[in-house]
Amino acid sequence: MYDRRTRLYLARCVGDAFLAGAWHESAMVDRAARTFDRRPRWVLPIARKVLAAYERPPADRPRELAAFIAIAIEARLASDKAIAPPRVRRR
Repeated sequence: MYDRRTRLYLARCVGDAFLAGAWHESAMVDRAARTFDRRPRWVLPIARKVLAAYERPPADRPRELAAFIAIAIEARLASDKAIAPPRVRRR
């Protein structure tokens, strides 16, 4: 599992990518994947959780979105203790 600081940083990057264009699964996953050096396995499930929680993009609440994503990442990776975090390629 990633430490708290890493999770928050990754969540902000993913949230920014999600908010940077069309608000549908394939576009969000594509933008988030291009953020990293390799696409993390958790990007698609996180995008689905975000879409289930937010009908429309919360463009006026990016910190709230990042916090939601950080919690989802933590829950998703709770059992994966040895996974190395992806490297952010572009923000």
